[in-house]
Amino acid sequence: MNVEDLVRLGSTAGPEKTLRTYAYLTASLNNMQGVRDVLDCLTPFVVAIATKDPSKPIFVPDLAAGLKTFGLEIPYYALEQLLPRLQADGVLEWNAPLHAHLVTSSAAAKVSTTDLPGSFEDLEEAIAAFAKSNKIEHPTVSETWGDALIRFFKDDYDGISVRPVDVKGTKVGETGDIEAFVVARFIQNAKVSRQDLFDKVVEVYCGALIEDFIGNIQSIGQDRNYGQLTILYDTSVLLRLLGTSGALLQDATLEMHHTLQSLGTKTFYLSSTDGEVTNILDTLSAQIAKGYEIFGETSDAIISGEITPGRIKALVHTHQSILATLNIFEFNYDYSTRKMEDRFQIDEIQFSELLKEGARKNDRGYSFDNALNDAGAVAIVLRLRRGRSSHKVGDAHYIFVSRNGLLQRTARRYAVDHTGDYDNGSVPPVLTTGQITTAAWLAESRKLEPRRVTKELLAACYAAIQPDKEWADEFAKAISDFRAEDPSRVLERANASIILQNIRYIARDETFNEPAALKKINLADFIRSWAEKLEQERREEEEQNAERLRAVASDAEREKELAVSQAIDSLRGEATEHAKAAREQLLSGIAAKISRAVIAFIQISIVVAFSISLFVTQFFADILNPALKISLLIFLSIVTILSALDLFGFPVARRYSDKWVAELSRRLEGLLG
Repeated sequence: MNVEDLVRLGSTAGPEKTLRTYAYLTASLNNMQGVRDVLDCLTPFVVAIATKDPSKPIFVPDLAAGLKTFGLEIPYYALEQLLPRLQADGVLEWNAPLHAHLVTSSAAAKVSTTDLPGSFEDLEEAIAAFAKSNKIEHPTVSETWGDALIRFFKDDYDGISVRPVDVKGTKVGETGDIEAFVVARFIQNAKVSRQDLFDKVVEVYCGALIEDFIGNIQSIGQDRNYGQLTILYDTSVLLRLLGTSGALLQDATLEMHHTLQSLGTKTFYLSSTDGEVTNILDTLSAQIAKGYEIFGETSDAIISGEITPGRIKALVHTHQSILATLNIFEFNYDYSTRKMEDRFQIDEIQFSELLKEGARKNDRGYSFDNALNDAGAVAIVLRLRRGRSSHKVGDAHYIFVSRNGLLQRTARRYAVDHTGDYDNGSVPPVLTTGQITTAAWLAESRKLEPRRVTKELLAACYAAIQPDKEWADEFAKAISDFRAEDPSRVLERANASIILQNIRYIARDETFNEPAALKKINLADFIRSWAEKLEQERREEEEQNAERLRAVASDAEREKELAVSQAIDSLRGEATEHAKAAREQLLSGIAAKISRAVIAFIQISIVVAFSISLFVTQFFADILNPALKISLLIFLSIVTILSALDLFGFPVARRYSDKWVAELSRRLEGLLG
């Protein structure tokens, strides 16, 4: 591919262009030679923008606007770092009179490019079809479903929907959760039934990770510097590592952790974080013991058998030792011994209020205690850094890693606005699990491997479809009321947990996790109807299984009878063969004995004849010619001697008689058979 292809792509319109742009970023990073880091992936776009009018000076705002036509949101400070690099590479040159950069005539030849990905129209059409099958005609926030996919990857929902959607007779228009839910469920379904579409989703997702990395981090630093980096894990990260969220999320989080450790990074958790972990595990254990319904990741993990209530109860006292086996230890920060860091202290109350305000804007809840704990974690990181800021992850010294995107964005803005040493290009005090994972992957291999990215993507989808507390409380109340009033006790049967799990999933998918829509449903009738339907499906499945077993048993019986019949026929055949062989052996024996007797008779006759010949030759001695007499005597003597030796069983003589016996036996067998 050449730069002109990108120029033509930039002149097109619609979400198809953005999807192909993200996929191109992925291909650039993974396939292009000489890519030093992710900033190099932008070089072909910069050249494509600049060569449209080579005489026009290149200013950062114009460059950012040009990239935006491709669907890329690249901050000014990232582009400011890129321009000197392109000048050193001979792609741009500095024009002193204009006090600006110009593209060189050889820029296109100096740029290493990769093939432009094919069309993504089928992907957007598939998302639209999936949404319509779930009675969602249009995206609730984005202009198109292609834009919705990008927005989901960026987790960029401002909480205002320009297209309110009807869910179970309720107009919902305050949040982008429905759009995220639809996209997440589509990705999950594509992984199972449309691998070709899922592969395209992964390509685009990798591009979104690259853009996010450029916007938040820019540079990964040297591999060896990661040995100086200390990571502090948030509560949700530790719970996933402990397995309370199920195998999928544990596997994805372990992937991140092991990659960081392979780079030499040290991993810890704060004392306040450990307190939160203990309280959550203790609360979960108590709720399960009392028979209360629990929801979210842990509930799914229990129902699927990936963790047991006993395991959760044990983790209350053993989680620290389990984390230690992963080389994750408690980080004891003692304020009394670190007075020198007081001058780097931030206003934690002010920061916690910013968190709660951000949550309200996005129609989210943020408890007072959680906000204070998160503010305290950010404060400790900034104190530990002692005013040192870095544009490279490996040189950042301390980073708090959380799943909370709002916390990450708020901490980044706060550090820039309220600490003098931070700018927009500095590594923020908080990175999300996705951001630190991307940084670690790039530091380790300079690539984004689909196998690894898939785990992170599916984990994000799983998290996106989890109901919030309000929905969970409403559903739990309905289940409790139904159990109290249900005479059939359908939820007290042996398979009740499976029925309840399926009902929860059905209610989740039909209401898109919207509490207002859930309230519109007559949950008692809904639960009873679906419980009976699921029970009927279970019985039908059991009957089908029984029928299949009967069919298998019948086939086995027929095969058994056939095998017995074949065995009998085989035995009969063998018996016939044995009888035939025995008869042939008997005939052969009789023929051999008769033949031997005949030969013996002949031999005896020869001996008698020899005796007679002696008498005759003696009696007619005067008449017979002497020579004839001698010849006759010699011949008769030889024959008589051989016959006599054979009669007495001498082997030398027996060899000659055996030939005559065999030939005679063969002829006799023919006559007898």
